Amino acid sequence: MAIEDTKRTLDVVSTVLMIGFVCTMIFLLAWFVMVWIAGDWMYEFHSSIVSPMERESFNHLQYQGMAYTKVLGFMLFLFPWIGVKIAKARLG
Repeated sequence: MAIEDTKRTLDVVSTVLMIGFVCTMIFLLAWFVMVWIAGDWMYEFHSSIVSPMERESFNHLQYQGMAYTKVLGFMLFLFPWIGVKIAKARLG
């Protein structure tokens, strides 16, 4: 009985982790599309709020933020999901 409860718990945890990973990737895709389609507007908007910066610096910050978000998505959601799947497979 305890093994079945553990399997159910691992199923729930793996589902939550995969939902988190998918949400992170959807967020990244939306961010990329916004930079691609409305990059000029985003640049002007951010330049009016904070101190003006060069367009290249703005693009660099956007893509660097996307890279950090992607790495965190993999580290916080995908890699633990793989670990949970391996642990569940070892239970039998």
